[in-house]
Parts: sequence; C-alpha cells; structure tokens
Amino acid sequence: LLGHKLSFQSERGRGSTFTLEVEATDICDVEIFNEAALQMPIMLDASVLVIDDERAILEGMEKMLKPWGCEVLLAESEDDALIQLQQYSGDIDIMIVDYRLRDERLGTDAAAAICQAVSDLHLPVIIVTGDTGPDQLIKVQQAGYHLLHKPVTAVRIRTLMQNLLRLSGKEF
Repeated sequence: LLGHKLSFQSERGRGSTFTLEVEATDICDVEIFNEAALQMPIMLDASVLVIDDERAILEGMEKMLKPWGCEVLLAESEDDALIQLQQYSGDIDIMIVDYRLRDERLGTDAAAAICQAVSDLHLPVIIVTGDTGPDQLIKVQQAGYHLLHKPVTAVRIRTLMQNLLRLSGKEF
C-alpha cells in the first residue's frame, strides 16, 4: 500500500527473513519537534458519558480520560446514564458505550435512547466491542456510530475522540 519493496526468504524448518525497503532521507529534511510539546498532549476539554456494565472498565476509562481534560460521567446501564444526565447541568460532547450491556441490552439501543433523551441525534457515539460478527458490525454502522474493537488502545480511542470532536466543531 505504501509502495515500498517487500521481499522475504523462507526455508522450511529454519525460519523466514522479511525485508522492507524504505527510501532514505537527509536528516535536514526531518522536522524537529519540541520535546516538551510531544509530552504535553492537547487537552480534549470534553464532557464524556461512558456506559459499561463492568465497574473496573468504567474506573479505567475515567483514569484515562480525566488527564486528557475530560469531564467524565460513568454509568453501568442506560437507566443509570439517564439518571446521571438529569443531575448533570452541561452538555455531553461524546458517548462511549460497550456493545453488550446487562440484561441483553445492546449499546447501540442504549446510545439511541440517550441521544433521544438529550435531544441530540448527532451526538458522536463510539461503540466498543469484542464481537466480530457481521450482524453486530452492520447494526453499529446502520446506527451511524463509530466502532472500536477490544482491546482498545488509548492512542486509538484518543485519536477517534479528537477527530469526532473536531468534526463537531470543537477547537483545540
């Protein structure tokens, strides 16, 4: 896909050697980054509703999101999320929902109900799942939500969040 030459040699019982050739560049052409800027990530400054039926996941998400400048609301179910939102005075910028919730409730259905309740049908929603079945993937796509497969890395979720927030008009 990148147009680089890829070759390999393999000998049964001995192993394989893979070679990827990339074009060299002059060090003067490489942009020098301020090391401090690399260590200071852009603050997302967003309100995030996280719904997952596992308490440990919720706590982990909160520990990850808060240093990014996020205000985090945690809910173990759709009903819990609706209660949290009634008590919350601000707007939600993004929602992160596990695909499989308790009582055979789907995250897509919970997200749709919450978007309806807050009168924001364009609220960015990220569905996180370990499912790989085509039926589940189609349901998420049809709902217009964004999908991340477990295990989700912090880099992947932050990148998606940042892009969704930009698309919704947030400046960084």
